[in-house]
Amino acid sequence: MNGTVHGIEWFQQSIELFDWSALRHFPALKMLDLGDNRLSVIDFHALPRRLEQLSVSGNLLSGTIDWAALPPTLKEMRLVDNQFSGTADLSMLPPNLVSLGLFNNKLEGALTLPSIHHPIQELYLPGNKLTGSIDLTNVPQRLEWLFLRDNQFLGPIILSKRNLRVLKFPNIQNGLLRLTTQQGNLTTKLEVNFGGNPMNIQNPQIRFED
Repeated sequence: MNGTVHGIEWFQQSIELFDWSALRHFPALKMLDLGDNRLSVIDFHALPRRLEQLSVSGNLLSGTIDWAALPPTLKEMRLVDNQFSGTADLSMLPPNLVSLGLFNNKLEGALTLPSIHHPIQELYLPGNKLTGSIDLTNVPQRLEWLFLRDNQFLGPIILSKRNLRVLKFPNIQNGLLRLTTQQGNLTTKLEVNFGGNPMNIQNPQIRFED
């Protein structure tokens, strides 16, 4: 029977302990929602290899995120409102991930985006401790939403003339940057929300690199 179970939803159950090793009995599992519990431990290595959706938002999880251990089939992951730490090096995201939620954690340091060929469309990183510039020189070509509110970015915003061709000069209003870009034959509208950072929100410095 466990081989036919495709989804587990145990959210808002006040769960404090979860036997991650038991997931080996659910090899066909595609969706796991353990949001809004009281979990303090997660074993990324124990996640079923066919998993497509994971939500552990609203728990007490801490430590670093083991990107290399995540199932390659993951398409959506929600780790919101926890205490994950470490850097925001997103170069090792699962190859099929399209949406990542990391609101309100303790990530710090510079932001490293996935490669331009990664299929990610939504990155939500508000409420962390990210610093430095907002480097969009190698932004993923399908990315449409990049939320960076309430971090510690000082700027500038860096764009590339080579990898990301800006078709219109950036439209900036109240900490929201709107770009129409072209990479190869793909045209994308990208919105970057950077409000709440200690930089000039109304008129940020923008630098183009070759």
